[in-house]
Amino acid sequence: MKKSKKQWLNRRQKKIMRRLSRKKKKHYKNLEKSLSKKKQKQRYNLKAPKIFCIKENNKDTMIFFSLVFDTIKKCQKGESLFFDLSEIEIVAPDAIMYLIAVINNTRRLQMLNTKCSGNMPFKAQARLQFERVGFYDYVNVSKKIVKTKDAERIRILRGKESNVEITSSICDFVIEKCSADNLLLTKRLYPMLVEMMTNVKQHAYHKNMGTMNPNWYVYVENHKSYLEFVFLDTGNGIPATVRKNFAEKIIEFIGLDKPDTVYIAAALRGEFRSETKEEHRGKGLPEIYNASINAESRIKELVIVSGGGLCKVERDGCIREQIIGKNFEGTMFSWKFEKE
Repeated sequence: MKKSKKQWLNRRQKKIMRRLSRKKKKHYKNLEKSLSKKKQKQRYNLKAPKIFCIKENNKDTMIFFSLVFDTIKKCQKGESLFFDLSEIEIVAPDAIMYLIAVINNTRRLQMLNTKCSGNMPFKAQARLQFERVGFYDYVNVSKKIVKTKDAERIRILRGKESNVEITSSICDFVIEKCSADNLLLTKRLYPMLVEMMTNVKQHAYHKNMGTMNPNWYVYVENHKSYLEFVFLDTGNGIPATVRKNFAEKIIEFIGLDKPDTVYIAAALRGEFRSETKEEHRGKGLPEIYNASINAESRIKELVIVSGGGLCKVERDGCIREQIIGKNFEGTMFSWKFEKE
């Protein structure tokens, strides 16, 4: 064989080998991409409603939170949640507080170490509300948020036990905003807050653990003629903690149980004793109820959301019951404190 032909064959063979090598590399690269996609765990997108308020728009807001809890139940290790808050136009502190609690207190999220991420509302006013209320104090953010001093509110605070310092600071804030120098102004507010905080600790000893670890959260905001309060207890809700008699348990077992609003209203009136069988637990809710209807009290418009019910306490003592359809994990109290 001539030397020139031999060189040509060698070059051709090398060319073919390079082509095969490129094809092989491309094949393995595509295979790696395919396997990588399979390894990637699912990210669940959870879209919040335009009006994100538990008290004022409980239907849409509770549908959102119900979807969140249902998603968490089916979420597996390595999967993540994305909270899409972009289309929120109106937002209330109660919904922000509950979102914080869901992210920070849900047992399954902690157990699986589930990654939670999200975005912020496009609307500037809604975005500002998240900042003012204290949302960024409880979530990690990629961009540093500059916290501004705000003398018109007490940003969301939390704890597990009764906290005298926080309760006192809240009462001092109320007295300041009411331009009063009489400590008796908060004589009903102080024990009411202490009772709510104490109730949270009792949940830690309840035989049935709730979906969330027990914590309390509180928020106070100053308005022209009143102060707005929101208090959240992430332990077992009121309907789950009242002691039901044997007949009621049978009715509950066969699926003909009374609406949760009935148990909330009855607990407020003192008709039930708690499952903990502690005497003060049975008196706690009636004391809160009495504080809101007392003629001399400045506490008004008490609203309680727990389980599948929402109860509004009128000044005359009447309790208006509303079934919310979806289950609210824990108990949320909100009320106004009149300045005059």
